[in-house]
Amino acid sequence: MMERRNGADGRRLFGEILVEAGLVTRRGLASGLEEQRQRRGSLGYNLLKLGQVTPAALHLFLRQSGDVMAPDLVEALRTSPAVDRIPARLAHFYGMAPARVRDGVLTLAVAAADTPRLIPAVEELTGLRVEPLVCPPSWIAAVLASFYPAEIEPGVIYRAAGDNVFVLSEGRRGLRPMLPEALRPEAPAAEWLRSICAEGIRRGARTLQIEPARSGLRVAFRGARGEEHLMSLPRGAYAGIARLLEGLA
Repeated sequence: MMERRNGADGRRLFGEILVEAGLVTRRGLASGLEEQRQRRGSLGYNLLKLGQVTPAALHLFLRQSGDVMAPDLVEALRTSPAVDRIPARLAHFYGMAPARVRDGVLTLAVAAADTPRLIPAVEELTGLRVEPLVCPPSWIAAVLASFYPAEIEPGVIYRAAGDNVFVLSEGRRGLRPMLPEALRPEAPAAEWLRSICAEGIRRGARTLQIEPARSGLRVAFRGARGEEHLMSLPRGAYAGIARLLEGLA
């Protein structure tokens, strides 16, 4: 990953390299340094957060130069990331990798800076101060593939590269959809989604829509000719299903 951080001089050096490489203007660099002074965090992360550098250009630069500029952090990501600090579901969902913990600070590899509440949430989760550092997505994907389980719960498989997978039925492992009316409101989101999908297949639906309603959860099954069948489910199931679908997407 990333930039060498040997005090203020190291940060300025990284900024000068970015200017020389044409990734950021001097005015943009000044904005990033000021944001870093006020908000902490790495210079690259603050430049990305302010829109002073484009993600694709910065990722390419880091892939080409990261080994030289921050060999210790790159080595930590490749061989011994602090995976015990972040649950697999969250790491996959947000595309982040905990690189190391040192002196009460968690260095967190991220590819983007477009989730402003992520860093405070991780600090609350871990009890550590979190310092986000920008890293190429391919490096984070390698950590997720090598050090985290892909199947975060039965039938829910997150792939670091390629499409995520939701298993509707697999008899040898006992993964079978239940009837919606047989599920408890507090049943896992994967069980609810498996049940809804199976019901859609049974009804011959081509599409289905899941949305909250005043009385609970509204599911609409739509057939090839536009016919629609509605089903109501407990309101409490919606939040978990929504998170699961967002993660799989």
